[in-house]
Amino acid sequence: MLNRGWFVVRMQFIYRDSQGREIRTRSTGDITLDADRTIDPGEYGVPVGASFRVHASVVAGRDKTSTEIFVYAPNSDYGADFVTTGTTLVNRLVFDGFFLYR
Repeated sequence: MLNRGWFVVRMQFIYRDSQGREIRTRSTGDITLDADRTIDPGEYGVPVGASFRVHASVVAGRDKTSTEIFVYAPNSDYGADFVTTGTTLVNRLVFDGFFLYR
């Protein structure tokens, strides 16, 4: 996740548990302007095989949630790239393709 926005963002993941309830994971630490961070959803509580979306919690701004849905597979060779842009009030969370993780 690369933050190109003029704000601090904390990433979360949203998945459904075995009862179908939507669960939001705890947040990452602060990700500041121009910071690039690789985040493992499993380290934040997403179970193996769970479908999830990426959520950008913008500090003092408008949050964004991805429309793309991923399946958590910790042994995969690929990860999903996201970029945040804009300001606290007008911002975007953009899926920027896949990258080779290993």
